[in-house]
Amino acid sequence: MAKIIKIGFDLDGVLARHYLDRFWFRMRKKKEKKIIATDGLNYFYPKSRLEKAVLTTINRLRKISSSDKKKIKGWSCRQGVEIYLVTGRFGFLRTPTLKWLEKNSLVDCFSKVFINQKNQDPVQFKSLMINNQGLDIFIDDDLEVLEKLSSSTKAKLFWLVPNWRQIKENGHKNIVAVNSIKEALSRIDSSFLT
Repeated sequence: MAKIIKIGFDLDGVLARHYLDRFWFRMRKKKEKKIIATDGLNYFYPKSRLEKAVLTTINRLRKISSSDKKKIKGWSCRQGVEIYLVTGRFGFLRTPTLKWLEKNSLVDCFSKVFINQKNQDPVQFKSLMINNQGLDIFIDDDLEVLEKLSSSTKAKLFWLVPNWRQIKENGHKNIVAVNSIKEALSRIDSSFLT
C-alpha cells in the first residue's frame, strides 16, 4: 500500500486572504514587539472585547480565490493525499472560522480541522499539530513562523510568499518559497507523488 501524503495548510494568508493583509501583518508585528516587552508573551492574544471584535471582523472579511478553492477541492479527492487545516486562530474564533469554512464549501475538503482553542502560542500549536498528525508538508504565509517550525518539525515547509514580500528573503534551504497555492501543489505533485 502506498504511503499517504499528509498536507497541512494554514488558513489566514494562505487560503483566507483580503486586501488588508499587508496592513494587518505590519500591525501584528508592532503589537508583538510591544507585548514581548511588556507581557513577556511571544505572541499577541487579544484581551479586550474591542480587540476580539476587530480580529473577528478582519477574519470574517477574508476571501478564498475561486482558483484556490478549486485546487483544494480537487486535491481533497485525490487518492493517497490527506489535507489538514492547522490554524493559529484562537478559541474565540472557532465558530466564525467554522462558519467561514461552511460558507466557502470547504469543510469536507479537510481530513481534520485544527483551531487553537486553548489559545496557545500559535507557533507551538502548529508544531504540535504537525507532529501529532504526522504531516509531511505544511504551507504557511508567515516566514517567521516557518523559521521557528523548521527546528521543531520534520515536515517539508512551503512559504506562500505574500505579495508585499520577496522570495529572496527566504534564506532557508529547508523552506521552499512559492508564489501561489497552484505552484506549491505543483511542486508537491512532482516531488512527492510521482
